[in-house]
Amino acid sequence: APFKVDILSREKQRLTNTIRNNGYFVFSNDNVQFVVDTVPKAIFSDLFDPFASLENSIDLSKENANPSLNITVQILNPTDSTRYQQYWLRRVYVYPDYTAYSTPTDSVFTESRYQDIIIRSRRHNIKPSVLRGAIRMYPGQKYSQANYDYTIQRLNALGVWKFVNIEMDTVQGVPDSLDCYIFLTPARKQELGANLEATSSSDYIVGGALNLTYRNK
Repeated sequence: APFKVDILSREKQRLTNTIRNNGYFVFSNDNVQFVVDTVPKAIFSDLFDPFASLENSIDLSKENANPSLNITVQILNPTDSTRYQQYWLRRVYVYPDYTAYSTPTDSVFTESRYQDIIIRSRRHNIKPSVLRGAIRMYPGQKYSQANYDYTIQRLNALGVWKFVNIEMDTVQGVPDSLDCYIFLTPARKQELGANLEATSSSDYIVGGALNLTYRNK
């Protein structure tokens, strides 16, 4: 296939994702390098014989219609020793009604547990089972970029929050562990109304006999 720079870019991203999906949280595509060799080795078969070099050049000229490249993948030595550290998740914290004025340790939050996640909220408006079902981050598992991306996409797809933000924090004194903080900010303008459609977001809201829809605008 013809050489294209974007092929290398895609391959670099694929390699980075594969490595990050196996726990290497700090690893980035800056750590992957390609060395492209465009000079045929035959040119240097005998540097001290000009006739041999000339002969090689003539033979190689016949192949110029379909030249080939030798590409070597290199993983660079890290300047930071943590860059190639493998990480596991220790705890998963979820803030379903976080605001721009909040802090993770704010005293207004009450803490509860559902299965293996810790929920910190002001009001218990969202069903814990909905949160757990949308979050593909589990204590004890290796960090995975794919699970991180899936969690953001799934929470956004619920249509309940204006902002979905996930932060990973290293654990002091435990060099191979991460705590996961999921901050969910509701939209400023919210409309709560009656709706009989089974697909309404009332499936996510706690309480009430009516089938309520919760729409963010």
